[in-house]
Amino acid sequence: MSLLGNVPLAAEIGVASSVFSAGALALHGVARAAGGEDVVSNRTLAQDSLGLVPLAAGARVGGKLGTAILRSRTADGASNFGLVDSVAGLFGDPSVFDNFLPKNPRQVIEMGFGPLLPALENAWNKGSEKDSVASDG
Repeated sequence: MSLLGNVPLAAEIGVASSVFSAGALALHGVARAAGGEDVVSNRTLAQDSLGLVPLAAGARVGGKLGTAILRSRTADGASNFGLVDSVAGLFGDPSVFDNFLPKNPRQVIEMGFGPLLPALENAWNKGSEKDSVASDG
């Protein structure tokens, strides 16, 4: 049974991913305010904003408005644009895939539970190193 009653699981996942997008937008906004466009690009902020579409629909889950938004061409278009933009970004900077390679024995174990945790840690560390070099130089 679905956590939100009769709402399909896909809608729940969409709302959950939007919560993460909201968090990313907030954190990227703070980083942008602190460091400017060199730290967080407009593209990143736009992608985070696109991720909020299902959250807006989820505000009225079960209602006609939420259902209409989730099924709208605009929501589909925003989702497709975000996907295409993300894939294009990977081809523009394939070093992103290096984040998925474990850097120590602990990460090798974590990979058994899923590759995203080590990838997030590695991306965070890589960004921290880049910030440190920029602040020193």
